[in-house]
Amino acid sequence: MYAIRLAVVLSFVLSCSTITNGMASEDAKRDLILRALSKAQGGVIVHLGCGDGSLTAALRTNDRFLVHGLDTNFAGVQRARENVLRAGDYGNVSVAVYDGRHLPYSDNMVNLLVASRLDQVDMSEVMRVLVPGGAAYVNKNGTWETCIKPWSTEMGQWSHHLHGADGNPVTPDRLVDTPKRLKWLAGPKWQRAHDTDANVNALVSAGGRVFYMVDEAPIGLPGDNDTSAIKSAHQTAGLKPDFVRIYPTVVLAGSPLANRFEQNKYTPLSLKAAVSLAKKLYLLFKTKNISVTRMGLQATEDFADCAVVKTGPFHPAFGHLVLSEIFLDKATALLNAAAHKPASMTFSVNPRSVSRLQGIGGHNLKILKQTFSLTDIRIVQDASLSEDDLVLS
Repeated sequence: MYAIRLAVVLSFVLSCSTITNGMASEDAKRDLILRALSKAQGGVIVHLGCGDGSLTAALRTNDRFLVHGLDTNFAGVQRARENVLRAGDYGNVSVAVYDGRHLPYSDNMVNLLVASRLDQVDMSEVMRVLVPGGAAYVNKNGTWETCIKPWSTEMGQWSHHLHGADGNPVTPDRLVDTPKRLKWLAGPKWQRAHDTDANVNALVSAGGRVFYMVDEAPIGLPGDNDTSAIKSAHQTAGLKPDFVRIYPTVVLAGSPLANRFEQNKYTPLSLKAAVSLAKKLYLLFKTKNISVTRMGLQATEDFADCAVVKTGPFHPAFGHLVLSEIFLDKATALLNAAAHKPASMTFSVNPRSVSRLQGIGGHNLKILKQTFSLTDIRIVQDASLSEDDLVLS
């Protein structure tokens, strides 16, 4: 399903200033920093001279921040780690020892650097790690100084599909180069499939942020459930996409998901559960007039090999199973509502939907006969009906 993601390349809008605290308490300083943080949108925060870690943890005011504390004192770092762990936020907030001179980050990585103590770190090193527009908030003998890293005139932006509104796919950027290092990992962690369109689309950047569209149709990923999938579907529908695809997650041999499965850390959906959930999503999108162009993974030769698909709800006719379930529900509802139920019933359906009503191997017809004690079910093809229509004659 489509969702807009913001990569963690966020900038701050803080004016350059100097604030003298005099003999202000640590609580007052913390309040001052948190007020500055209220202007931030998110990203990576570094706290130099983290001490016992209490201020470090306080810097993470919401889940848009990732906070890393640094200190030269090994014993102090151990205590800070224990304090953060007790606060229940370790991972989102972490603490490490450093040499007091060099910041262990790649260029243009940090959104906000708060220095309770600069140690021997030069401000040129601070500016190196800050993102353009990022802020350094430095305590110098009780005086807090705010410095903003300027946006380079050699750095361009790509705010439209073809660079700008003029449609000319040329950027004035002079800093673009081949990738040399990994800065961060952003979702999605799993692609839809190896033999179809990529599910990351429409990548653009503006104001120090990266925007892109992600087709996250796989259902049944780790942490997913019916409630979250339906919520995502509603959010997707709100974006008014031209079409969507719905895929169940299968476990491919040798994949990270296969490792989790083997360690009993992941349980894939059963085929029945996957069909049931896909049916709910399909009907939701149909009510929003959004076309569902495909359900289920394409049955390639690779997928037919059991050595490739380790486990999961793979079926070569997954989409047909979903549509058959929908037609079974429709037929059941019509029969339940019928005032008179003779032993023989007739349904009218579009020619393209005959097999959907019948179900694979006539499964639906067998269920209907058993449920309603029918001896015969006749199917009349009516091209004037839409493919979704079913009429009880």
